[in-house]
Amino acid sequence: MPSATPFDSGVADSDNTKESIMRNDTQATSGSSPARQIAFYFGAIADTTDWEHADWQALSIRLQASGTPISDLTLHQVHAAITDTVRAARKAGA
Repeated sequence: MPSATPFDSGVADSDNTKESIMRNDTQATSGSSPARQIAFYFGAIADTTDWEHADWQALSIRLQASGTPISDLTLHQVHAAITDTVRAARKAGA
């Protein structure tokens, strides 16, 4: 069976009994790398799991109001909706 990891990541997969290894020549990512940007967006999305139901509803309504099908939303659009929902909740609670 071919590896589930199609690139040399240095991580063992299910058919590889070698220990996982960290490559010594791996470069640190810069502050604006795509990996950090994705982590930023997914971090914001993950933070919403602690929200109350009313806040989730407000986010859902905001995303639907964008007119973009849910499957076509970009990470930027989702983050903007999260940010707007947080601001509205803070304003309402102030």
